Amino acid sequence: MNINAFLPLIISIAYLPLLVTVSSIKPWRRQTTLFLVFMLAATLWSLVDYISLSDFFPQADSLLFRLLIVMFVWMAVQFYLFTSSFFPPDKARWQPLAYGALALDLILIVSGYFPQGIEIENGLMHPVFGYTTL
Repeated sequence: MNINAFLPLIISIAYLPLLVTVSSIKPWRRQTTLFLVFMLAATLWSLVDYISLSDFFPQADSLLFRLLIVMFVWMAVQFYLFTSSFFPPDKARWQPLAYGALALDLILIVSGYFPQGIEIENGLMHPVFGYTTL
């Protein structure tokens, strides 16, 4: 097990009391719901990062790395949606672009175009980017 795997585990454990505390607040506002979904995405991203760095499933490194990319983009979209919920109503929000980035990410990963693979050197994973990135 890699020592770098413990930080995502500690972070995901630290998020759990925050999730429970915020979910117990009543009544829920729109910002509360968006924050809970963001925290859920961040917790899942940390857990996938912990599993991928801990070498529990070395045969699934490529799958875990792709799942890690999807979880990160989902977390970034949820963070944008949460922060943009505080914008004034007359300001434009780019929700279709945020969900479009998530959809494009899912399409590229499921079709196998991004990333093309991973290399493992000295216990560290490195993505192999192909013609989809410049």
